[in-house]
Amino acid sequence: MSFTPTGEPMGKSVWCRWKNWGKRLSDSLVFARMPVRNRQTLVSLYLKEQKPAEIRITPTDRIPILGNIYVGRIENRKKNIGAAFVRFQEERTGFLPLPENSPAKEGDLILVQVEKEAIKQKLPRLTQNLTLTGRWLVLGTDRPGIYYSKKLSSEDKKRLQTTAADICGSKDASRFGIVFRTNAPEADPEDLTAEYRSLLAELDSVLRFGMTRTLYSCLHQADADWMDLFRQYAGPRLRQITTDDPEIWRTLAGQQKPADTGVSVRLYEDPMVELYRLYNLTTLLEELGSRTVHLKSGSFLVIEETEAFVAIDVNTGRDTARRSREETIRRTNLEAVREIARQIRLRQLSGTILVDFINDSRPGAGNELTEAMQSAVREDPVPAHVIDMTPLYIMEMTRKKRVRSWSEQLRLLTEGQKDIKDGI
Repeated sequence: MSFTPTGEPMGKSVWCRWKNWGKRLSDSLVFARMPVRNRQTLVSLYLKEQKPAEIRITPTDRIPILGNIYVGRIENRKKNIGAAFVRFQEERTGFLPLPENSPAKEGDLILVQVEKEAIKQKLPRLTQNLTLTGRWLVLGTDRPGIYYSKKLSSEDKKRLQTTAADICGSKDASRFGIVFRTNAPEADPEDLTAEYRSLLAELDSVLRFGMTRTLYSCLHQADADWMDLFRQYAGPRLRQITTDDPEIWRTLAGQQKPADTGVSVRLYEDPMVELYRLYNLTTLLEELGSRTVHLKSGSFLVIEETEAFVAIDVNTGRDTARRSREETIRRTNLEAVREIARQIRLRQLSGTILVDFINDSRPGAGNELTEAMQSAVREDPVPAHVIDMTPLYIMEMTRKKRVRSWSEQLRLLTEGQKDIKDGI
């Protein structure tokens, strides 16, 4: 039997009260099994102040490759484009950027890590800079030294410098790049030390013995989407984790320590209402599949994905508030900024993003929107940047490409396609 966060059995009579209780929480994670497009999937949802902020969908029959490390073979070296095509699985080839002076040649076996998934017609992007990600630390072969997340305050960085000196010897710092993640200040020094030693031992093993393994061997299996999401958002704001998957529940419940009393990990087992229905995930998925996003004021956004860029159009719609036209335009644009930042993150939009705002002739209006958008995307874990506002009131943005967009994920679910395998 499952229980509510207050300890009550999760029965038919209390699920509504439990749902209302959840609204008082700060942030929460939901891992729910759900049928999507005739396929069984696991939906991982992060709610910020009980509002969906990030969602991932993984078919249960699909083994993810993002972050995995393989023994690959160079199939084709293209010096004119500074890259090589590397076969890292029997039926999969990836794109590996290579400097012109690299001695690598066709037929060579090399260690590669999947840096980006196959997106649209592009092959998976590979790298020779190997990286292992933990809950609080990141260890990599690129840029030796000790680094800190840009989102950490100066005080946190100073406090972590003492810890870094204790757990990371100068010898290790000269071999690897060690990054303290945003949530590192929340960890005990003992936990940071244990994670560092674990990551160091694994990376050492990969580098020392990797080339003795057979072709296509997977030397490191990256975390599943749900675990990656947990590690990304585990922190003082996280109050509730709910799942209907017993294996996920056992894994997370086993990770909780007495010090983590602020986080409740619950296994949902109510046969009357599935977890995905409890959180209205069907409606959320339908909304993400729509081009139109309605705002509270009556205004709306139209989001179009093209091969070259993402276009977002802001429209006033039927704003019934009694305001001047100038104030209506200002409020609509600012409301749109917050929702655009949220939709970009939810839909995993990336690359070049052009936002067509409503033209505002007020002095300084463009700067106000630019600053508002910069603030709104600051919490996005994927790097997003505001480039410029054109005279036509079109904001130019970029967001790092890491995974497929939401529409691409749904298309692959529908068509039952696999990742792009060959592109030579």
